[in-house]
Amino acid sequence: MLALGIRYLTRYAVATDLARQRPEWPPHPGRVFMAMAAAHFETGGDAQERAALEWLEALRPPALRASEADERTTVRTYVPVNDAHGGIVGRARQERGFPRCRPHEDQVFLIWEEDPCDEVREKLGEVCRKVTRIGHSMSAVQMWVVRNGEEPQPNLLPGEGEPLARLRVATRGTMRSLEAAFNGKAIEEYDDLADRVATATGAQKRRLKREMEEKYPAGRPEWRRPKILDWQGYGRGGASVDGPGAIPGPFDDGFIVLRKDDGPALGLESTLQLTGALRNAAMKARGSDAVPPEWLSGHDASGRPSRRVHVAF
Repeated sequence: MLALGIRYLTRYAVATDLARQRPEWPPHPGRVFMAMAAAHFETGGDAQERAALEWLEALRPPALRASEADERTTVRTYVPVNDAHGGIVGRARQERGFPRCRPHEDQVFLIWEEDPCDEVREKLGEVCRKVTRIGHSMSAVQMWVVRNGEEPQPNLLPGEGEPLARLRVATRGTMRSLEAAFNGKAIEEYDDLADRVATATGAQKRRLKREMEEKYPAGRPEWRRPKILDWQGYGRGGASVDGPGAIPGPFDDGFIVLRKDDGPALGLESTLQLTGALRNAAMKARGSDAVPPEWLSGHDASGRPSRRVHVAF
């Protein structure tokens, strides 16, 4: 078993939901993973650290141990525009809010059933010791790997019981996605080239400038705000709340579920495009000359929508 502990040093959690209107609580496992990945990238972590994080991202979503929290009143502040030239004359003040909450207990735990090897456990501990915040910089934390046998009992379980919370989670490929958003290698290479151009002279300076213009025609690369698009429902476990049973229908209980292992995560807005691509692939598999059967196409011989049982994507 593996458990990661988080202690909120100020006893406040400062992180917002996606609408930036309310505080995020409990901390989403995906946000915790992003904090660990940021600590790894910003401190030049070694390959063993990365391997440990990639092992962690491939696990099933963790259970949580988190107390209730009291939402605090959000005070609106106004922040001057941070223009590149340093001036703010004639620019409107930008309203900002920093939603926060005060948890009843200052510690949160993420708990996995899987047990890492000693090397992975050690490397995860090194990453945890480098994490200083989860969410806003005002949300200072201490992180650690809980000793074997001292893992607490979770009170929020993924996919168990009536969903009480919907939390973002890391999945396989999250590290690659975060690395692309961080864009650290490109930024470092550009800065190195810029330093060499500044100190070079003559033909060497012209050659380096051409190289910079060819590699980076748009100028210095920028980092992008990282995103995690996978979500998981969490409940208390046990029996679900009594209610009407499922409405019977033509759907078979033997669903075929396809898992996406590579590439960027797809958001909910991609559902129609993805299912359309799957349907088109199934139709093309019949061959260009073959007429797809009604159970596959969803249309009868006249081209009208089928009223019979057919495949649903």
